[in-house]
Amino acid sequence: MSTTQKPKATQIRFEGPDADVDRVSGDEIPQWYVYAADADREPAGKVYTVRKSFAFAAALAGRMADERNLPLEIEAQPA
Repeated sequence: MSTTQKPKATQIRFEGPDADVDRVSGDEIPQWYVYAADADREPAGKVYTVRKSFAFAAALAGRMADERNLPLEIEAQPA
């Protein structure tokens, strides 16, 4: 039996932007991160990286918070 436990999510985090480089054009593009986090603000599952737009990432974060009934912590801004 495994003694490791998956951390319990207490919030949805929305962070960014960070700079990334487009593999085709070489242009710098912004990326945001959306994930369920534990009490220490560490990921408690998959971290979603969104490169489309701030609005798309914000919508994803809002849906995740609604579906999981968790508070949404926003530390992101438009690029």
